Amino acid sequence: MRNNKAMTALLACTLALQAPVAAGAAAPADNTAAKAVASSENTLQNAARKKGFKYESGKFYYYVNGVKLKNRWRWVKWYGKTYKAYFGPTGAAYAGTRQYGALVPAVKRISGAYYGFDRVGAMLKGTYVVNNRFYVFSSQTGKLNTSISAKLRAACKYGESTATLKRILKNIGLKPLKVQRLEGCYGDGYDIVYTYKNFQISAHENTDGSEIFFGLIAK
Repeated sequence: MRNNKAMTALLACTLALQAPVAAGAAAPADNTAAKAVASSENTLQNAARKKGFKYESGKFYYYVNGVKLKNRWRWVKWYGKTYKAYFGPTGAAYAGTRQYGALVPAVKRISGAYYGFDRVGAMLKGTYVVNNRFYVFSSQTGKLNTSISAKLRAACKYGESTATLKRILKNIGLKPLKVQRLEGCYGDGYDIVYTYKNFQISAHENTDGSEIFFGLIAK
């Protein structure tokens, strides 16, 4: 009888000791779940707080309530400069590059018209050279003027007179900022470099005063 009572008492003590351990073992699982929920909530809150113009991994984005703006125009400000940018289907702003120190604009079609963008995504206005071709963007809307662009391109023929090219540029209000006359490398006469705001024209002046086109240089 005494042995049975002792065994019963021992079993009761054992169960009493095990009960807190079991309850404690369940706690880590509950804490892990709570931490996961909190982490997820923090991630969503951080994303929701992201707004405005951002530079990420070499590209420009614009966030509205934590979501990237896509297929939309937006005025942005970058290092004190305010300009109009377009954010494409991935959310990245259309932007050009620089090669050998010269701007290579990105030319993109948007709603049926073509626009140019510099390396920070700013919409371009004015006359530029891209891949040795003229692009004239409206000084008002930024849209590509296909007619004047085509006329300028047609006037750029190697070895032919620069008269038409210079006349068209003058008619759209462009004058060279600098003209350099260098000793000729291509026979008698002088090599001429006309420097405009966004490009240069290379030409050659013959001894009879006539001038021929050599090429375009982007700036």
